[in-house]
Formats: sequence, structure tokens, C-alpha cells
Amino acid sequence: MQPSQMNQERRDRDRKNVWKNITFETDDGWEVGFARDISETGINIISSKLLDKDEITVITLQNFLNLEKRVIFGKVAWTDPHKLIAGTDRHAPAMGIEFLEPQPIETFGSIDELDLAMKIFDSAAMAPSEVSKTLAGS
Repeated sequence: MQPSQMNQERRDRDRKNVWKNITFETDDGWEVGFARDISETGINIISSKLLDKDEITVITLQNFLNLEKRVIFGKVAWTDPHKLIAGTDRHAPAMGIEFLEPQPIETFGSIDELDLAMKIFDSAAMAPSEVSKTLAGS
């Protein structure tokens, strides 16, 4: 196995696919985006407002289960105004943010919350009423 292939496999394994509302700071104020995948070292954000490569930003993520908010500093590693959203045939503006310090993934929300977010994104049949039932059963 080639080193680059091993690195990509490790990177893919360490990422959690999510669809999570986030905010990030720009020179003009705060913008809204969606986290598409997240790891201890970075986050993929879909947003109509892309920052410049190497720009430093502040990201806030909310843990839906306990309503705690996380504030994380990061640096823009890449931008793509037409990124293909994994698992779909859709394109959207996206950017990769590398965290300035590694973040334990469990601090972004419980694994149950991340798994629930994946179910919502991956299943059209997962209606809000069903999500409420799932949360009530936890």
C-alpha cells in the first residue's frame, strides 16, 4: 500500500460524517455554515461565504443534547467553490478548516448525537417527529 493511500485511509477512518449547524467569524462578522465531516484535527464546512486559504477563524459548534457551545480556532486549509458533497450528486461551496489544536471528537457532542445527525442526513424517511421519538428514548 502506498503511503498516500495509507494516509487517506487513516484520514477517512478518523472522520465522522455529520450535518451540523455551525457559525464562523469573518472580517464582516459571523457567518453560518454546515459541518459536513469532522475529526480531531479539522472540519469540512459548507457555506456560501468562503474564507481565504490560510485565514484564521473562530468556529462555534453547539452540542444539541446538553446545549453547550464549543469555540474552536482554526486555519483555512483549502477552499472549493464547487465541491461535490459526498454521497450525493450535488455541489456546494466548501472549505476545510484545520484546528490550531487537536480537539477530542467527543467534545463536539456525544457520539449518539453525531450518529443521530448521520441518520438524519442519510435517511429521507427520518422525519422530525421520528427524531423526537429517538431523543426521548435515550
